[in-house]
Amino acid sequence: MSDWIELNGLEVDCIVGILDHEQRKPQRLVIDVQVAFSAESAARSGDVEQSIDYAMLAAHITRLAECGRWRLLESLSMAIARYCLAPPCPAEARAHIESVSVRIRKPDILDGVVPAVRVERGADWLDLDTRMLPPATWVDVLEETPRTGAYRVHVEPGKGWEVPAGAFLVHIAGQATADGQNVPSGHAYAPMACKNLTAQGDAPASFLVISHPPLDA
Repeated sequence: MSDWIELNGLEVDCIVGILDHEQRKPQRLVIDVQVAFSAESAARSGDVEQSIDYAMLAAHITRLAECGRWRLLESLSMAIARYCLAPPCPAEARAHIESVSVRIRKPDILDGVVPAVRVERGADWLDLDTRMLPPATWVDVLEETPRTGAYRVHVEPGKGWEVPAGAFLVHIAGQATADGQNVPSGHAYAPMACKNLTAQGDAPASFLVISHPPLDA
């Protein structure tokens, strides 16, 4: 038996598709995501940290779509699925997600029919590739194509990470500074908006990163 949180009808304008005009002009996607988890602890405690913050989930899915410039809906779908199923970041307080369903529609591309991609995956499917980046940073690969990579980047306390020029950043959890300034909770940075992240406090700082080109292994 599972409990579910659903995000239905999330509309995002983004660059997506294999045709030349699709890579020049944003088009509308409609994204539906359902995540299964156990709601009992959250129900008893009234604590959102034992549930799933659907506003944050929607914001991060939006960033994956807007910033990815994906050619295929399949690539975006897998990035969303892995993001949802990945264990909570070290400083992130939320419930574990047991399974996920992702449906992405392109409502404006064809006349008389709405094409869509739908994927469903459970936690036992998760094949999270984790890589180390010197000096003290590790990376969870959500999806990589020849042109785009989506990741969770974790910086060890007191250590820094030099941000690649083509990387979009979204703060997930932990305390950090960007070029010496405190990073607000949930804050997003466009490419070149910051050059160095430094984790503060006692736990790693974690970020959602979408990079063009993909990060070096």
